[in-house]
Parts: sequence; C-alpha cells; structure tokens
Amino acid sequence: MTDYTGPDNSATLSNVCGENVCVKNEGQMVEWHHVYSGGSVFSATPMNPNQEYRIRLFGGSSHTDVGYTQKDPYTCQNVRTSYSQQCFKEVGNVRLHRKELLVTVSIEQDKFVCNVSKTNETIKSTVSPGPVWIYVNIKFGKAKICLETANAKRLHFHDICGENILFEDNNYIARLSKEIPSAICCIQKPLSVRDMIKFDLKPDTSGSGTEPPHYYSVALGVSSLSPQDLRSTAPELFSVSNNVTSLKSQQSKSHLGMMEIFEKSGKTKDACDGLLKVRRTDETHITYKHSSQTGNDVAKTVNSPVYLILELFRASVSVVQDSSSEGYADLTRGGDADVEDLKLKSAKSKEPSEDTWDSSSGDKGSSGRT
Repeated sequence: MTDYTGPDNSATLSNVCGENVCVKNEGQMVEWHHVYSGGSVFSATPMNPNQEYRIRLFGGSSHTDVGYTQKDPYTCQNVRTSYSQQCFKEVGNVRLHRKELLVTVSIEQDKFVCNVSKTNETIKSTVSPGPVWIYVNIKFGKAKICLETANAKRLHFHDICGENILFEDNNYIARLSKEIPSAICCIQKPLSVRDMIKFDLKPDTSGSGTEPPHYYSVALGVSSLSPQDLRSTAPELFSVSNNVTSLKSQQSKSHLGMMEIFEKSGKTKDACDGLLKVRRTDETHITYKHSSQTGNDVAKTVNSPVYLILELFRASVSVVQDSSSEGYADLTRGGDADVEDLKLKSAKSKEPSEDTWDSSSGDKGSSGRT
C-alpha cells in the first residue's frame, strides 16, 4: 500500500499505523478507532444452569463487553482468530466510569441472561444445547474484573485468554496489560531543520454524539526510524500481540522518545482539545507548545532523523498547518561587508516567520484555530 503524499510533498500521516487508529482525508487526519484489544477472558468452567454468576468491575473507567461462548477455550489455539470468527457472543456492553459495577449472568432454559445492577436492564440471548462459558472482553481502560457466585465466592478465570490480559491474585482478577494498545500513527517524512507542523487535537464524540469522553489523550513522541522501519523493529506498537506495548513504555529505546501527553480527565482542565505546534529548530532540538500552555515553547533534545509520532485515545488529530514545503532563504553579513544592516531584497522563497497563537489564553473559539 502506498503512503499518502500531500500537495508539494507536505506533511502527511503514514498509513503504517496502529490497528486501533484510522488515517483519513489523504493522510491529513487520524482518528482513534477501536478494533481489537486482546482483552478476552473466560470462566474456568462452564456455567451451571439456573445458577447466578456475578461479574464485578472496579478500579477505573472502561468499556467492556459481556457475553458467552460455547467454544471450549482450550480448543482456541488462537484467541484472536476465534474472536474474528465470532466464536464469542457479546450480549451487552458495559461502560464503567470510576465506580464499581455488578453484572449478573445466568443460563435460564435456552437463554443466556445478562442484568446490569446499575440500570436493572436485562438482555437475553438464545444459546444452543451444550456447555456455556462466561466471556468478557475488556475493550480499553483501567478497570479490573473478577467472577463470583451469587454468594460472593470468587471464581478463577480460564488459563486461555487474550494477548493483552494480565492476571492478578492467582487468576481471580483480570485487567488489560496495556490500557490503550496499538494506537500510534507517524508523520510519513522526517522533519528538516526549521520545519513546523501544527496539529488540531479534538475529542472523539462518536460514541455519545456531542459529549466528549471523560478521558481522552494524545501523546507526542519522536522516532529516528521511518514508520516502515519502526514497524519492522517494534511491531508490537502497531498490532496487539503477546508482547503488547505502548509509546510510553518504549521510550527508553534509543530510537524512540516521549515528549508529552496532552490529556483531559474528568473535571480537570482540558489540556488536549486545541492546537499543538511542533518545530525543528536545529539538528538536535525540537520545540512544541499546546494552545492550553503558557510561557515559552518546550524544547527537547532529539536524534536525527526526526519522525513525529502520535498516540491517540478517544481523540482525533488533523494536520492544519505545515511549513515543511515552503522553503527559505537568508543572507548573513560577509567578512568584507561595510554595512550594519543587510536585507534580502528579492527571493523566490523566504523563511517562515515565527508562528504565534492567536489567543494567549488558549481559548478554543474560531480565533484560536487556523
């Protein structure tokens, strides 16, 4: 697949990206789009008919699917393949925000019955004759889950699980090893000295229509490897596997560097929604500044070449300004010059002027975006 190339070879986002993001608009925009998290877990034994089981979710916000499977987990040589073949039935989706939540499930005649304690909503799904295992899929987030009987006796999870699952307390508790897996994208070409790119960061409202999520974020990083070489070197950044990782956990590698995470959490100040300007000032430094930040641009030391990396969670990023194709010309005084002030009288191109924010307060109105 060929990467996008913008007008005049301007900055574009590579389609060599994580499986949980989607590059759009000919490489000018990327959106977080959940596809697969490797978060599948199962009950260790089949359900007993007419017995109630409880799925307890706690410890943080998350989106989780609850359902069942009639495929013996031991026969799942590859959980991801079985997931793609729809061997696991997702009956209900639970959105958890900080508080603890109980979901009760049972087998009643030929029905799998699921009830959420918070809403008292009941969902049923027809099952075929034969054994039924509880199935839970943690799609993203920090929540932990455990299985219990109706009298709160804890039950073990099955040894077979998704690639991104971490068990605690002797397989009584399950959570995601990496809360936001495989959600990175890269600028296709490296930044040259004096290149500047401005991004527009926005929350993803596709799930609610208009309301932003309680938590969303965009992380800024750099790599000395092209997107293609980075995927060859660290494929676990791009696709969920048994070695699930993230940009933050990989920053100790010589070819990667984490700059900053711009995020919005609950009622705290929104440090994500807005404009992010990144400039390469010289061979060994880049500077950046978000429209929510005050003071001078943040300067960081980098290795060459410099490829920008973005890691998204429930957010989108658009390229809204790019000076990398404008070029520049300058004139400095020579040793034999006898004037104090030399000006370049004519040139086909000039160095881009220093970019400034339209609003020092970081307001998100029309005057603050370009």
